[in-house]
Amino acid sequence: MSEHGLKNKLDSITSETLAPLAAGVLGVDAVEVIDWQYEAIKGGIGQFYEMGLFLWQGRAIVDNQLRPWTLMLKITRSDASYYSNDPSSWKYWDREALAYQSGLLDDLPGRLAAPRCFGVDHFPNKEIWIWMEAISTESTGAWPLSRYGVAARHLGQFNGAYLSGRSLPSHSWLSHGRIEEWLVKASGVIPRLHDYQGHPLIEMWFANDMAERTIKIWSRRQELLDGIAKLPRTLCHHDAFRRNLIAATDQNNQDITFAVDWAVLGTGAIGEEIATTFSVTLQFLDCDAQDVELLDKFIYEGYLAGLRDAGWSGKSELVRFGFTASAALFMALGGAGAWLPALMDEKEVQEIEDYLGHPIEKVVHQWSMMQAYLLNLADEALELQGVIA
Repeated sequence: MSEHGLKNKLDSITSETLAPLAAGVLGVDAVEVIDWQYEAIKGGIGQFYEMGLFLWQGRAIVDNQLRPWTLMLKITRSDASYYSNDPSSWKYWDREALAYQSGLLDDLPGRLAAPRCFGVDHFPNKEIWIWMEAISTESTGAWPLSRYGVAARHLGQFNGAYLSGRSLPSHSWLSHGRIEEWLVKASGVIPRLHDYQGHPLIEMWFANDMAERTIKIWSRRQELLDGIAKLPRTLCHHDAFRRNLIAATDQNNQDITFAVDWAVLGTGAIGEEIATTFSVTLQFLDCDAQDVELLDKFIYEGYLAGLRDAGWSGKSELVRFGFTASAALFMALGGAGAWLPALMDEKEVQEIEDYLGHPIEKVVHQWSMMQAYLLNLADEALELQGVIA
Protein backbone atom coordinates (compact mmCIF):
# COMPACT_ATOMS: atom_id res chain seq x y z
CA MET A 1 0.00 0.00 0.00
CA SER A 2 1.28 3.47 -0.86
CA GLU A 3 1.94 6.03 1.85
CA HIS A 4 -0.98 8.06 0.48
CA GLY A 5 -3.29 5.03 0.54
CA LEU A 6 -2.33 4.23 4.13
CA LYS A 7 -2.99 7.81 5.20
CA ASN A 8 -6.44 7.67 3.67
CA LYS A 9 -7.10 4.44 5.54
CA LEU A 10 -5.93 5.92 8.85
CA ASP A 11 -7.91 9.10 8.28
CA SER A 12 -11.07 7.07 7.68
CA ILE A 13 -11.04 5.58 11.20
CA THR A 14 -14.25 6.50 13.00
CA SER A 15 -15.22 7.09 16.60
CA GLU A 16 -17.18 3.82 16.48
CA THR A 17 -13.97 1.95 15.71
CA LEU A 18 -11.99 3.75 18.40
CA ALA A 19 -14.61 3.58 21.16
CA PRO A 20 -14.10 -0.06 22.27
CA LEU A 21 -10.34 0.41 22.04
CA ALA A 22 -10.42 3.54 24.19
CA ALA A 23 -12.72 1.76 26.63
CA GLY A 24 -10.15 -0.99 26.99
CA VAL A 25 -7.43 1.56 27.71
CA LEU A 26 -9.58 3.31 30.31
CA GLY A 27 -10.78 0.07 31.88
CA VAL A 28 -14.49 0.72 31.41
CA ASP A 29 -17.29 -0.97 29.50
CA ALA A 30 -18.10 1.85 27.10
CA VAL A 31 -17.02 5.38 26.19
CA GLU A 32 -17.95 8.11 23.76
CA VAL A 33 -14.88 9.17 21.81
CA ILE A 34 -15.12 12.85 20.93
CA ASP A 35 -11.79 13.64 19.26
CA TRP A 36 -8.47 12.07 18.34
CA GLN A 37 -5.25 12.48 16.38
CA TYR A 38 -2.38 10.23 15.34
CA GLU A 39 1.27 10.56 14.39
CA ALA A 40 3.83 8.22 12.89
CA ILE A 41 6.58 7.06 15.24
CA LYS A 42 9.96 7.35 13.55
CA GLY A 43 13.22 5.68 14.45
CA GLY A 44 12.32 2.00 14.15
CA ILE A 45 13.45 -0.34 11.41
CA GLY A 46 9.94 -0.16 9.97
CA GLN A 47 10.66 3.26 8.52
CA PHE A 48 12.80 1.54 5.86
CA TYR A 49 10.10 -0.97 4.93
CA GLU A 50 6.40 -1.09 4.16
CA MET A 51 5.13 -1.12 7.74
CA GLY A 52 4.59 1.39 10.50
CA LEU A 53 4.01 2.37 14.09
CA PHE A 54 1.54 5.10 15.04
CA LEU A 55 0.67 6.83 18.31
CA TRP A 56 -3.02 7.68 18.73
CA GLN A 57 -4.25 10.15 21.34
CA GLY A 58 -7.72 11.43 22.03
CA ARG A 59 -10.43 12.24 24.55
CA ALA A 60 -13.52 10.34 25.56
CA ILE A 61 -16.52 10.91 27.81
CA VAL A 62 -16.83 8.43 30.66
CA ASP A 63 -19.60 8.93 33.24
CA ASN A 64 -19.98 12.56 32.17
CA GLN A 65 -16.27 13.19 32.58
CA LEU A 66 -13.71 13.95 29.88
CA ARG A 67 -10.76 11.56 30.01
CA PRO A 68 -7.66 11.29 27.79
CA TRP A 69 -6.62 8.01 26.18
CA THR A 70 -3.58 6.84 24.23
CA LEU A 71 -3.02 3.85 21.95
CA MET A 72 -0.21 2.44 19.85
CA LEU A 73 -1.01 0.99 16.44
CA LYS A 74 1.43 -1.39 14.76
CA ILE A 75 0.84 -2.26 11.11
CA THR A 76 2.44 -5.27 9.40
CA ARG A 77 1.91 -6.65 5.91
CA SER A 78 2.78 -10.00 4.41
CA ASP A 79 4.31 -8.39 1.32
CA ALA A 80 6.58 -5.99 3.23
CA SER A 81 10.15 -6.73 2.14
CA TYR A 82 11.31 -7.11 5.74
CA TYR A 83 8.93 -9.96 6.55
CA SER A 84 8.61 -13.61 5.54
CA ASN A 85 5.47 -15.64 4.84
CA ASP A 86 7.13 -18.75 6.24
CA PRO A 87 5.90 -19.47 9.82
CA SER A 88 9.25 -21.11 10.61
CA SER A 89 11.21 -17.97 9.76
CA TRP A 90 12.36 -15.65 12.53
CA LYS A 91 10.66 -12.75 10.72
CA TYR A 92 7.26 -14.33 10.03
CA TRP A 93 4.92 -11.41 9.41
CA ASP A 94 1.89 -12.65 11.42
CA ARG A 95 3.65 -13.87 14.58
CA GLU A 96 3.11 -10.92 16.92
CA ALA A 97 -0.63 -10.80 16.24
CA LEU A 98 -0.87 -14.57 16.78
CA ALA A 99 1.10 -14.25 20.01
CA TYR A 100 -1.37 -11.73 21.38
CA GLN A 101 -4.38 -13.69 20.19
CA SER A 102 -3.03 -16.91 21.72
CA GLY A 103 -2.99 -15.39 25.20
CA LEU A 104 0.72 -16.13 25.70
CA LEU A 105 1.44 -12.47 26.45
CA ASP A 106 -1.48 -11.87 28.80
CA ASP A 107 0.20 -12.96 32.01
CA LEU A 108 3.95 -13.30 31.64
CA PRO A 109 5.82 -14.91 34.54
CA GLY A 110 8.08 -12.84 36.73
CA ARG A 111 8.45 -9.09 36.35
CA LEU A 112 8.56 -8.99 32.56
CA ALA A 113 5.47 -7.52 30.95
CA ALA A 114 4.07 -7.00 27.45
CA PRO A 115 1.89 -4.05 26.44
CA ARG A 116 -1.77 -5.02 26.59
CA CYS A 117 -3.47 -5.67 23.28
CA PHE A 118 -6.92 -4.15 22.75
CA GLY A 119 -7.66 -5.44 19.28
CA VAL A 120 -6.27 -7.07 16.14
CA ASP A 121 -7.74 -6.14 12.75
CA HIS A 122 -7.18 -8.37 9.71
CA PHE A 123 -7.56 -6.95 6.22
CA PRO A 124 -8.06 -8.86 2.94
CA ASN A 125 -4.67 -7.76 1.56
CA LYS A 126 -2.89 -9.64 4.37
CA GLU A 127 -2.39 -6.53 6.40
CA ILE A 128 -2.73 -6.62 10.19
CA TRP A 129 -3.31 -3.76 12.63
CA ILE A 130 -2.42 -4.44 16.25
CA TRP A 131 -3.87 -1.93 18.73
CA MET A 132 -1.74 -1.91 21.87
CA GLU A 133 -1.19 -0.13 25.12
CA ALA A 134 1.11 2.86 24.74
CA ILE A 135 3.72 2.45 27.46
CA SER A 136 4.90 5.77 28.86
CA THR A 137 8.29 6.70 27.50
CA GLU A 138 11.21 6.89 29.86
CA SER A 139 12.66 10.21 30.93
CA THR A 140 16.08 9.36 29.48
CA GLY A 141 17.21 7.06 26.71
CA ALA A 142 20.43 5.84 28.32
CA TRP A 143 20.33 3.19 31.00
CA PRO A 144 22.87 2.81 33.77
CA LEU A 145 24.58 -0.56 33.44
CA SER A 146 22.81 -1.79 36.57
CA ARG A 147 19.41 -1.41 34.83
CA TYR A 148 20.51 -3.90 32.20
CA GLY A 149 21.05 -6.31 35.09
CA VAL A 150 17.51 -5.65 36.33
CA ALA A 151 16.06 -6.25 32.85
CA ALA A 152 18.13 -9.40 32.46
CA ARG A 153 16.83 -10.67 35.79
CA HIS A 154 13.27 -10.15 34.58
CA LEU A 155 14.11 -12.01 31.36
CA GLY A 156 15.57 -14.79 33.48
CA GLN A 157 12.36 -15.01 35.50
CA PHE A 158 10.41 -15.26 32.24
CA ASN A 159 12.67 -17.93 30.73
CA GLY A 160 13.08 -19.73 34.04
CA ALA A 161 9.37 -20.34 34.50
CA TYR A 162 9.36 -22.59 31.41
CA LEU A 163 12.39 -24.45 32.77
CA SER A 164 10.72 -25.02 36.14
CA GLY A 165 7.30 -26.41 35.42
CA ARG A 166 5.34 -24.05 33.17
CA SER A 167 4.36 -25.86 29.99
CA LEU A 168 6.35 -24.84 26.93
CA PRO A 169 3.94 -23.88 24.12
CA SER A 170 4.16 -25.71 20.79
CA HIS A 171 2.40 -23.40 18.33
CA SER A 172 3.58 -23.96 14.76
CA TRP A 173 4.17 -20.22 14.29
CA LEU A 174 6.68 -19.87 17.13
CA SER A 175 10.20 -19.04 15.97
CA HIS A 176 13.36 -20.91 16.87
CA GLY A 177 15.41 -17.74 17.05
CA ARG A 178 17.48 -16.43 14.20
CA ILE A 179 20.98 -17.82 14.72
CA GLU A 180 20.82 -20.53 12.07
CA GLU A 181 19.08 -18.30 9.52
CA TRP A 182 21.69 -15.61 10.03
CA LEU A 183 24.48 -18.16 9.66
CA VAL A 184 23.04 -19.21 6.31
CA LYS A 185 23.07 -15.55 5.30
CA ALA A 186 26.67 -15.24 6.45
CA SER A 187 27.81 -18.33 4.54
CA GLY A 188 28.52 -16.27 1.43
CA VAL A 189 30.46 -13.65 3.36
CA ILE A 190 32.50 -14.95 6.30
CA PRO A 191 34.49 -17.68 4.46
CA ARG A 192 35.75 -15.06 1.98
CA LEU A 193 36.24 -12.30 4.50
CA HIS A 194 39.68 -11.49 3.09
CA ASP A 195 38.05 -10.51 -0.23
CA TYR A 196 36.59 -7.47 1.53
CA GLN A 197 39.94 -6.30 2.85
CA GLY A 198 41.15 -3.00 1.43
CA HIS A 199 37.91 -1.17 2.08
CA PRO A 200 38.60 1.38 4.86
CA LEU A 201 35.46 0.54 6.87
CA ILE A 202 36.13 -3.20 6.66
CA GLU A 203 39.75 -2.66 7.67
CA MET A 204 38.52 -0.67 10.68
CA TRP A 205 36.02 -3.36 11.68
CA PHE A 206 38.34 -6.36 11.32
CA ALA A 207 41.48 -4.74 12.64
CA ASN A 208 44.62 -6.69 13.58
CA ASP A 209 43.93 -10.45 13.47
CA MET A 210 40.15 -10.35 13.72
CA ALA A 211 39.49 -11.55 10.18
CA GLU A 212 41.55 -14.70 10.81
CA ARG A 213 39.91 -15.25 14.22
CA THR A 214 36.43 -14.81 12.74
CA ILE A 215 37.12 -17.34 9.98
CA LYS A 216 38.50 -19.76 12.58
CA ILE A 217 35.33 -19.55 14.66
CA TRP A 218 33.30 -19.98 11.48
CA SER A 219 35.09 -23.30 10.90
CA ARG A 220 33.96 -24.47 14.36
CA ARG A 221 30.42 -23.11 14.27
CA GLN A 222 28.84 -26.57 14.11
CA GLU A 223 30.48 -27.54 17.41
CA LEU A 224 28.80 -24.57 19.06
CA LEU A 225 25.47 -25.27 17.38
CA ASP A 226 25.61 -28.89 18.54
CA GLY A 227 26.26 -27.73 22.10
CA ILE A 228 23.36 -25.28 22.02
CA ALA A 229 21.07 -28.06 20.76
CA LYS A 230 21.79 -30.06 23.94
CA LEU A 231 20.75 -27.27 26.31
CA PRO A 232 17.38 -27.03 28.10
CA ARG A 233 14.74 -25.24 26.00
CA THR A 234 12.52 -22.37 27.07
CA LEU A 235 10.31 -19.62 25.68
CA CYS A 236 12.20 -16.50 24.55
CA HIS A 237 11.36 -13.01 23.37
CA HIS A 238 14.40 -13.30 21.05
CA ASP A 239 14.68 -9.55 20.43
CA ALA A 240 14.97 -8.16 23.95
CA PHE A 241 17.64 -5.52 23.43
CA ARG A 242 17.65 -1.95 24.75
CA ARG A 243 15.32 -0.38 22.18
CA ASN A 244 12.68 -3.04 22.82
CA LEU A 245 12.84 -2.75 26.61
CA ILE A 246 11.18 -0.08 28.75
CA ALA A 247 12.01 0.42 32.42
CA ALA A 248 8.95 1.01 34.59
CA THR A 249 7.62 0.53 38.10
CA ASP A 250 4.38 -1.01 39.34
CA GLN A 251 1.86 0.42 41.80
CA ASN A 252 4.15 -0.63 44.65
CA ASN A 253 7.09 1.21 43.09
CA GLN A 254 8.82 -2.09 42.28
CA ASP A 255 10.82 -2.44 39.07
CA ILE A 256 9.23 -4.09 36.07
CA THR A 257 10.45 -4.27 32.48
CA PHE A 258 8.12 -3.94 29.51
CA ALA A 259 9.23 -5.79 26.40
CA VAL A 260 7.79 -4.59 23.11
CA ASP A 261 7.95 -6.08 19.61
CA TRP A 262 7.18 -9.76 20.17
CA ALA A 263 7.51 -10.63 16.49
CA VAL A 264 10.35 -13.13 17.08
CA LEU A 265 8.74 -14.93 20.04
CA GLY A 266 9.68 -18.59 20.15
CA THR A 267 11.64 -21.37 21.73
CA GLY A 268 15.33 -21.10 22.49
CA ALA A 269 18.14 -22.50 24.57
CA ILE A 270 18.85 -21.38 28.09
CA GLY A 271 21.10 -18.32 27.88
CA GLU A 272 20.18 -17.59 24.26
CA GLU A 273 17.77 -14.82 25.26
CA ILE A 274 20.45 -12.55 26.68
CA ALA A 275 22.75 -13.04 23.69
CA THR A 276 20.44 -10.58 21.93
CA THR A 277 20.15 -8.31 24.96
CA PHE A 278 23.93 -8.04 25.04
CA SER A 279 25.00 -8.03 21.40
CA VAL A 280 22.24 -6.05 19.71
CA THR A 281 22.38 -3.38 22.41
CA LEU A 282 26.06 -2.97 21.53
CA GLN A 283 25.42 -3.20 17.80
CA PHE A 284 22.93 -0.32 17.99
CA LEU A 285 25.35 1.74 20.11
CA ASP A 286 22.88 1.93 22.98
CA CYS A 287 25.74 1.04 25.33
CA ASP A 288 29.34 2.09 24.73
CA ALA A 289 31.62 -0.83 23.90
CA GLN A 290 34.11 0.61 26.37
CA ASP A 291 31.77 -0.87 29.00
CA VAL A 292 31.45 -4.28 27.35
CA GLU A 293 32.90 -6.30 30.23
CA LEU A 294 30.62 -4.68 32.79
CA LEU A 295 27.64 -5.04 30.47
CA ASP A 296 28.40 -8.76 30.18
CA LYS A 297 28.69 -9.05 33.98
CA PHE A 298 25.43 -7.24 34.76
CA ILE A 299 23.41 -9.04 32.09
CA TYR A 300 24.74 -12.55 32.77
CA GLU A 301 24.55 -12.31 36.56
CA GLY A 302 21.12 -10.67 36.44
CA TYR A 303 19.79 -13.36 34.10
CA LEU A 304 21.18 -16.18 36.25
CA ALA A 305 19.56 -14.60 39.32
CA GLY A 306 16.25 -14.47 37.46
CA LEU A 307 16.48 -18.16 36.57
CA ARG A 308 17.08 -18.91 40.25
CA ASP A 309 14.11 -16.71 41.20
CA ALA A 310 11.94 -18.89 38.96
CA GLY A 311 13.15 -22.08 40.63
CA TRP A 312 15.70 -23.33 38.08
CA SER A 313 18.63 -24.94 39.91
CA GLY A 314 20.79 -26.30 37.09
CA LYS A 315 24.49 -25.70 36.47
CA SER A 316 25.45 -22.07 35.89
CA GLU A 317 27.97 -23.28 33.28
CA LEU A 318 25.06 -24.32 31.05
CA VAL A 319 23.76 -20.76 31.15
CA ARG A 320 27.18 -19.30 30.46
CA PHE A 321 27.68 -21.62 27.49
CA GLY A 322 24.24 -20.80 26.09
CA PHE A 323 24.96 -17.10 26.35
CA THR A 324 28.53 -17.09 25.01
CA ALA A 325 27.94 -19.54 22.16
CA SER A 326 24.71 -17.84 21.06
CA ALA A 327 26.20 -14.34 21.18
CA ALA A 328 29.24 -15.39 19.15
CA LEU A 329 27.26 -17.28 16.50
CA PHE A 330 24.53 -14.69 16.27
CA MET A 331 26.54 -11.48 16.06
CA ALA A 332 30.24 -12.23 15.50
CA LEU A 333 29.32 -14.49 12.57
CA GLY A 334 25.67 -13.93 11.60
CA GLY A 335 25.63 -10.20 12.31
CA ALA A 336 28.92 -9.61 10.54
CA GLY A 337 27.68 -11.56 7.54
CA ALA A 338 24.45 -9.56 7.46
CA TRP A 339 25.94 -6.09 7.86
CA LEU A 340 29.35 -6.28 6.22
CA PRO A 341 28.10 -6.14 2.60
CA ALA A 342 26.03 -3.07 3.47
CA LEU A 343 29.21 -1.14 4.16
CA MET A 344 30.13 -1.52 0.49
CA ASP A 345 27.01 0.40 -0.60
CA GLU A 346 26.85 4.17 -0.05
CA LYS A 347 23.06 4.20 0.12
CA GLU A 348 23.01 1.47 2.77
CA VAL A 349 25.74 3.24 4.73
CA GLN A 350 23.53 6.33 4.82
CA GLU A 351 20.60 4.22 6.04
CA ILE A 352 22.77 2.74 8.81
CA GLU A 353 23.75 6.25 9.91
CA ASP A 354 20.14 7.42 9.83
CA TYR A 355 18.87 4.39 11.72
CA LEU A 356 21.54 4.26 14.40
CA GLY A 357 21.93 8.01 14.70
CA HIS A 358 25.74 8.07 14.50
CA PRO A 359 28.36 8.66 11.79
CA ILE A 360 29.49 5.42 10.17
CA GLU A 361 33.06 5.71 11.49
CA LYS A 362 31.76 5.72 15.07
CA VAL A 363 29.44 2.79 14.29
CA VAL A 364 32.20 0.66 12.80
CA HIS A 365 34.62 1.50 15.63
CA GLN A 366 31.98 0.20 18.08
CA TRP A 367 31.40 -2.90 15.96
CA SER A 368 35.12 -3.60 15.91
CA MET A 369 35.35 -3.49 19.70
CA MET A 370 32.24 -5.66 19.92
CA GLN A 371 33.67 -8.16 17.41
CA ALA A 372 36.83 -8.59 19.46
CA TYR A 373 34.83 -9.28 22.61
CA LEU A 374 32.43 -11.67 20.87
CA LEU A 375 35.37 -13.67 19.54
CA ASN A 376 36.61 -13.96 23.11
CA LEU A 377 33.16 -15.25 24.07
CA ALA A 378 33.41 -17.83 21.28
CA ASP A 379 36.72 -19.06 22.72
CA GLU A 380 35.11 -19.23 26.16
CA ALA A 381 32.18 -21.21 24.77
CA LEU A 382 34.50 -23.73 23.12
CA GLU A 383 36.28 -24.22 26.44
CA LEU A 384 32.90 -24.83 28.16
CA GLN A 385 31.81 -27.56 25.77
CA GLY A 386 32.89 -30.29 28.15
CA VAL A 387 30.24 -29.13 30.61
CA ILE A 388 27.54 -29.67 27.99
CA ALA A 389 28.72 -33.21 27.26
